[in-house]
Amino acid sequence: MRHLLTLSIVSVLSFDLIFFTLLLFCAFVALGQWRQSKDAAIPWYIGYLLGTVGHYGRQFWILGVGSLGLVSPPDPPLQWNTPLSYAAFACYFLFIDRMMNVRTGTPRLSKVLTGIAYFFVFMIGLNLLLQMIWGSGLADKVHRVFQVVLLPTMVWVALHLLRNARLFYQKLILLGTVALVIGFLCVLATRMLSGRYDLINGVICCFPTPWGKDICLYHLRFGVVLDVLCFSWALTLRQRELLLATAPVKIVEVRGPAAPAEVIFVEKHEIATNGATLSQQIRDFLQQRFQDETLKVGDIAKALHTTADKLTRKLKEETGLTTEQYILQYRLERAADMLLHTNKTVSEIYRDIGLKDLAHFSRAFKKQYGRAPLAFRQNGQGKEG
Repeated sequence: MRHLLTLSIVSVLSFDLIFFTLLLFCAFVALGQWRQSKDAAIPWYIGYLLGTVGHYGRQFWILGVGSLGLVSPPDPPLQWNTPLSYAAFACYFLFIDRMMNVRTGTPRLSKVLTGIAYFFVFMIGLNLLLQMIWGSGLADKVHRVFQVVLLPTMVWVALHLLRNARLFYQKLILLGTVALVIGFLCVLATRMLSGRYDLINGVICCFPTPWGKDICLYHLRFGVVLDVLCFSWALTLRQRELLLATAPVKIVEVRGPAAPAEVIFVEKHEIATNGATLSQQIRDFLQQRFQDETLKVGDIAKALHTTADKLTRKLKEETGLTTEQYILQYRLERAADMLLHTNKTVSEIYRDIGLKDLAHFSRAFKKQYGRAPLAFRQNGQGKEG
């Protein structure tokens, strides 16, 4: 009996060591990637990994050491595992927001993901406050209720990621999220069903059912492992795209016989090429596509062989405008030209420049030119003169 107990403890601790080593290793690799690319998504991923390590670290710190027959270390007055899990989830949703590029493609989804992240930050303060005033018992009850609400939220996010996952690394983000959702089911099933037993310690748990067959699910920690593996793979592919976007291959003419290594020279430079600034390249693209109301930042980024995040960052450095602001500014310039040199109505013009809403067009035009479209048409010539 003692032998079986010892074997069970060793197997659980072995999984813990593998689990923590994997998360810390992925955080170390991500830090190296961030130092090279300065990708805005990476700090949130590192925060997710470290928050997860801290969350499960308390259980390992208190229970794992004691299970080895050693004296358990003292537990701090405030339990840190739940607030750290909230911090990890906040970073998790902000990481997804950056990786899926939903800020440019579907800004409403981006606002929802950011709002969820801010709500987790609020939950950190609420949990600590409840612990300080009423103790950990009430804080744990609130946490259990919150977990029930969290599951449909995660499912909702996964469904929306399914609609926006176009690139392979984005599909890996979706796959990791689904793996985490399935692992989360084990947490809720443990609290709702009785008779649980672990088929594999620390990995798979099973629950008996009234119809005689057991339901087996993997633990949330195993879901985190699958999630982290998918996320790290996705981040590596994304970094590769960023590096290729900033380090294209340049063919150098070599006179006379040359060894193969002398024919191709790889030069690292910015997005702008052939002497044209980035803003000029975008204007050249918009000249052909500004009337397309479905035009997205990703379309421009694809045409310039870069990513939407990289494009926006470089353009903002050059012009002080985001890509969306630059597109709108270009469209308004074309609208002003049409107002002065054509007889088209305002309703015709806002559609011709690719905008869908007349009120939005009027507000944006007045903000840029200081006059409403009709007033600009009446006084624009005099203003130019």
